[in-house]
Amino acid sequence: ITVSQNGTLIFAKVFEVSRIADPKICLAKHYTTDATIDEILLDPSLYFVVPNCLYMHNATVWSFSGAFIRQNGDTIKTFSSQTNRFTSKQIKIIASLRKDDKIYFEKGIIGSPGSTMPRRFASFTITVK
Repeated sequence: ITVSQNGTLIFAKVFEVSRIADPKICLAKHYTTDATIDEILLDPSLYFVVPNCLYMHNATVWSFSGAFIRQNGDTIKTFSSQTNRFTSKQIKIIASLRKDDKIYFEKGIIGSPGSTMPRRFASFTITVK
């Protein structure tokens, strides 16, 4: 931005514009598609995050459902939660998962306080490493 008066430069400022990454739903604040059991159990919650963004939004995960799936594709158990956290029974199942088992998330809802238009988030899978 430059500001001139009567042909004389008064002020000049250079700004850098960066693209903000697309919002994501993350398990235990991990932006990856895999996690260890210990990483998941440390914070068994889903978060709405905008990577590399300094804006403090107030959007949260309101609910989610999905399934625990063995490496061979067999469903261990389906689940749902009416908060952003796994229940204590679900946490016990997570503790029993093995390498390459998966946690599949679907039908998740995000919103913010006072929101009249909550939104669904896309399904995703976390693989146990």
